[in-house]
Amino acid sequence: MAAETVVRIHDGEPEVDVSVVLPVFNEAGHLAKEISRVRDSLEASRYSFEIIVVDDGSTAGTAEVARRYGGEVRYVHQPNSGAPAARNRGAELSRGDYLAFVDSDDVWMADKLERQIACLDNDPEV
Repeated sequence: MAAETVVRIHDGEPEVDVSVVLPVFNEAGHLAKEISRVRDSLEASRYSFEIIVVDDGSTAGTAEVARRYGGEVRYVHQPNSGAPAARNRGAELSRGDYLAFVDSDDVWMADKLERQIACLDNDPEV
């Protein structure tokens, strides 16, 4: 965490600015690249964050890839229920003031978060 980041505590857990939910089903090949892209973008921002990988019943490789990141990524496995259920599970677990979703085969652009949060902050009706 950057020195200027303020860590808030809520119910014994650090609060975060942004929770990123990454639902995945049998996409281990794309997962490491997307986790790294999201993490690198968020580390370059001024926001504290968490990345939540929700494994929607994958049969091979997903857990191993997510666990390589240790405490940087929260990994949750659930029986296969579909992408919407995985996104909802991630949202339930999130602690951030902002919630972002990204699929393992998406491309998270480096300035995505800054632009979206600015839009939300500048116009509360968005």
